[in-house]
Amino acid sequence: MFVGRKILLTILFCFIAINAFAANSPPQIGTIMPVNGTSLPDEKVIFTTTYTDLDGWNTLKYVQLRIGGRETFEVKFVRSLNMLFFWKDGWGDGVAPGSPAPSDTFENDYIILDCAKSGPPPGQTDPYTLTMEWAITFKDTMLGEAHPIELRARDPKAITPWTQKGTWTVSRLLPPLPSDIPKVLRFQGILRDNTVGGALLDGDFNLAFRLYDVVEGGIPLWQEEHYNVLIENGLLDVELGNDTSFGNLAFDIGYWLGVEVGSDGEMYPRFKLTSVPYAIKMVE
Repeated sequence: MFVGRKILLTILFCFIAINAFAANSPPQIGTIMPVNGTSLPDEKVIFTTTYTDLDGWNTLKYVQLRIGGRETFEVKFVRSLNMLFFWKDGWGDGVAPGSPAPSDTFENDYIILDCAKSGPPPGQTDPYTLTMEWAITFKDTMLGEAHPIELRARDPKAITPWTQKGTWTVSRLLPPLPSDIPKVLRFQGILRDNTVGGALLDGDFNLAFRLYDVVEGGIPLWQEEHYNVLIENGLLDVELGNDTSFGNLAFDIGYWLGVEVGSDGEMYPRFKLTSVPYAIKMVE
């Protein structure tokens, strides 16, 4: 009887261990913003990328970004070490993200990565998604073609394939004259549902956008509605101002954008506009 109990316990232990192994969720590649675009040589661009693991983002071993292939630019963030590593004929010494010293940059013949402005931003509240920022300056050796932007992630059990999420072009073309600048704003975002893990939304949605001069409360200074907007893999990409003019908004003070999906009420917090939309001021 004692022997029988021992065998039963052993089998039960193996069954539990197998189930625990099978429950591991592989990492998933999220998004990059901006998705694509153009910059001048020696102009710094901040890319924001996301990586998801339903076992929790703190189970990710490392996440990677590559632009134009490994020999052009490849960098990874090793979560357990809280270090950035740069590929240059092999993985070199790591640098802690947020390092303030000017010498704490990664550089090759094509790209400069500013480690002081790269890494996970503070205040990450999503337990499943790791957000990363990469402060990149392209050199004139990148001029010409559109370069693919790829992401990859690894946890203890699996590694994703390199996945292209966008392209970037470096050009010496001059910016448009003020009279050529359209009075529209481009807004990109990621929409998720409110389930555990926040599944990316797909489908057609009605959206409302409102501009305020305060972060909370207040009266909308401008608003525009978009109907049956196609959302794929959670990516929202719209132009604001085409249907409803911004009118007399001077864009010489701070503005916050409120977004409402369907009739769910306005999202909180509102989105603070960055400096790019203020180029509209040049039209006046």
